[in-house]
Amino acid sequence: MISLRTALTIPCVTLLALAAFASASSGEPPPANPPGAARSDAAARVFDSFRALEGEWLAESTAGWAGEATFETVGSGSAVVVRSRVAPHGEQIMLTVVHPDRGRLLLTHYCVAGNQPRLVAEEWSEDGRSVSFRFLDGTNMLSRDEGHMDAAEYRFVDQDHFTSRWSWSQEGREKWFEEIHYRRRR
Repeated sequence: MISLRTALTIPCVTLLALAAFASASSGEPPPANPPGAARSDAAARVFDSFRALEGEWLAESTAGWAGEATFETVGSGSAVVVRSRVAPHGEQIMLTVVHPDRGRLLLTHYCVAGNQPRLVAEEWSEDGRSVSFRFLDGTNMLSRDEGHMDAAEYRFVDQDHFTSRWSWSQEGREKWFEEIHYRRRR
């Protein structure tokens, strides 16, 4: 005996299969540039710039402090994990994870502030040499008014140099920190 649920499901599945067959056999090629393709290609170029940073880096801030960072590609190339230690925070380590997400690029920062803001790439150069991330959401925060990293910018200078800068937001006020210059450790 067939249940009512099965009886209703079979026609829906059949209609979906027929629709897929009709679309595939129409002889028309898929669109050359599906919506969002340019955005997806640019996000992929920026992500490639992050993957090219794999290795150890020395950091110097325009405010006078020094630090270090390690970039590692993980998950079969699907994410870049950054372990950073900067002088103002002593021995504390922060993690930042960058990964593509269906045509966009996300960054999650595991901060010494105890929260995890997620940023999304909003602007980038077509060649993938610079990118600006803005706040999307965050965890371990009651509201966006709590202090958190709200934006980040990266400029990829060459294979041995890049810069970043981050903004801190609290109670609706955003303040940009100094610029951090990185050079590859040899």
